[in-house]
Amino acid sequence: MKSPMLKILVISPASIGGAMMLEPLLRRLREQHPDAAIDVLAPAAIVPLLWRMAEIGRAIPSPLADGHFSIKACWRLARHLKREGYVRAIVLPSSFTAALIPFLAGIPLRTGFSGAMRSILLTDVRSQDKKALTVERFASLAGRRHIDSHRPIDHPRLRTEMSHVRATLAKLVLAPTSPVVALCIGAEGGPARRWPAHHFAELAWNLAGVGYEIWLLGADEEVEIGAEIERLFMVARVKTSIRDGHGKTRKFHNLCGKADLAETVDLFAVARAAVVNDSGLMHVAAALGKPLFALYGSTSPGVSPPLSNQVRIISLKLPCSPCLQRECPLGHFNCMKEIHPQRVFNDILAAVQQRPKTTPAPEKVSTETAPQKSVAPAPAAPKREIAHQPAPVTAAPRAGQSSGFEFIEGLATELSSKKLIFPTSINITMRIRQALHDPNASTDKIVHIVGAEPVLSAQLLRLCNAAAFSMGGKPVSDLHIAVVRLGYTMVQNVAISVGMRQLMEGKAHGVTPPVIEGLWKRSIRVAALSFVSAKKLTRINADTAMLAGLLHDIGKFYILNRARDYPDLFNNEAALWEVVDRWHADVGEAILESWEIPEEIDLAVRDHRDTQRTHRGPADLTDIVTAADFLDGLYHAGKIHELDWEAAPLALTRLNLQSESCIALLHDTKEELGQIVHAFD
Repeated sequence: MKSPMLKILVISPASIGGAMMLEPLLRRLREQHPDAAIDVLAPAAIVPLLWRMAEIGRAIPSPLADGHFSIKACWRLARHLKREGYVRAIVLPSSFTAALIPFLAGIPLRTGFSGAMRSILLTDVRSQDKKALTVERFASLAGRRHIDSHRPIDHPRLRTEMSHVRATLAKLVLAPTSPVVALCIGAEGGPARRWPAHHFAELAWNLAGVGYEIWLLGADEEVEIGAEIERLFMVARVKTSIRDGHGKTRKFHNLCGKADLAETVDLFAVARAAVVNDSGLMHVAAALGKPLFALYGSTSPGVSPPLSNQVRIISLKLPCSPCLQRECPLGHFNCMKEIHPQRVFNDILAAVQQRPKTTPAPEKVSTETAPQKSVAPAPAAPKREIAHQPAPVTAAPRAGQSSGFEFIEGLATELSSKKLIFPTSINITMRIRQALHDPNASTDKIVHIVGAEPVLSAQLLRLCNAAAFSMGGKPVSDLHIAVVRLGYTMVQNVAISVGMRQLMEGKAHGVTPPVIEGLWKRSIRVAALSFVSAKKLTRINADTAMLAGLLHDIGKFYILNRARDYPDLFNNEAALWEVVDRWHADVGEAILESWEIPEEIDLAVRDHRDTQRTHRGPADLTDIVTAADFLDGLYHAGKIHELDWEAAPLALTRLNLQSESCIALLHDTKEELGQIVHAFD
């Protein structure tokens, strides 16, 4: 007759770090009892982490609220556990309640540490070795007293599955093409354990600048500080764009509050390295075997260090630390503030084997309004070279530059906080977009939103009656019919065009109206060219192409609209347009991210000026906008026959446009192009 299965219950600590320390204990239990059912009782927030431990049979969420004792809840939980038939319980938390649960459940063998009047509740009471690590003390409870007490402890381990990793990346819209560094900004023990936000921002900026993708990780409690780091990163990004011109995009994703604990494990599995405060996530990253850079200030790694062969502890070991306080008793926080980002930056580059081929010296992230000065290269680490930094910027300040930097800082704060300032029609556009994504939204609801803006309503009726969109018959005067005939996507396009036009009207003091009007008309022409090119030459949705063309210079519109608060810029038109030309691509990208515009449109707006862009496969949306942007000047001037094909963008080739076919396309669609431009203008 087969003997009944041995069932063991382990009661987990409530913290992430404590839960990680029980994994070697589970492995020892599994070695001793290969066929046993090993379950873990833990707070619900910890359960997703426990499922990543291979030895666990079940992870049982505890209904007991942390810090709130309820005898009724204890009895209910105990009755449930009693029915499970556990023969042994290992109690890891030091609280009275943790020991009371298995006592009430009638589990025969109850092992745990002494203290908190628990001796009457436990049948196997152990004394704690206060010199031992937490993980060693936990593992010692697996066997009988004094058995295996001096056996080496294996490091905690977590398992990951690629199906879970792929699902997490898809949910968070992440598709890393560069090595990822995860920055974990949380610290449960108070601000004295947290590296300053500006240090995280500077490290993120420098790592992104040499080719790494940055993922900012934190729980709901870190959303605010995550937003501050993102703001500082954005300020550095836009200031550099002004100083050096638009360069390659630095990849940065603020994921604070967006990933739960299990998803964070999946993200660590992808990351090449992690930078962490002394926190629970520090132990999670260590358990995945990633190169780990642990920052210690008010605490010490002496009791619960991150256990991995790839950990680097970074601590200044000041005379006043570790103080173990939540707040700095001396008020200066030097134990964390004086760990400089450049040191961590150099340590990461030295430790991570696969890194970008060139490594410029790190830059200083600052929110000051003065232009940045170059930073001297850091001393090279052994057997490692650091590329020379570009020459310092020594030219005299350009006219309007001081107010330009003030303008940039304010604008960067707007963009990073997602508090963009637009006229009424743009706001209505966003409401329309939200309604279009609502599966329960009716046409009547869309019409009601559109009808709140008279200018938009008139424009829709005008476009509907244009020959390019008209179905013949009597002119349409009913807004409901116009919305149905044009379709929701075109309604959104028209709404954006009306809002963009309002950005320009009566806002830009001191700038000549013909310049503003020319920018607006050019956006409409590029949108029209994108529309007909997509319809005639590709399978790409023509309405989507029109929207991409319409938005391709959205950054210029926004800068000119917001610059009305900086009259010094407008008194010098050259300085203003220098700001616009150098920076509009970054602004446009930030706006589209804020609006959650589809990625293909975002890429088209960002990359359409790259005439030598290459990619595999057929022509894409970026090719369409690139071609339209290039052709517009010659076509509008009536000089399309003078097109220099040697200087033409590669996008024309991918669209199968040569001299004759290009001229034929523009000739055949001339009337349609004119109708679209007239209807939108």
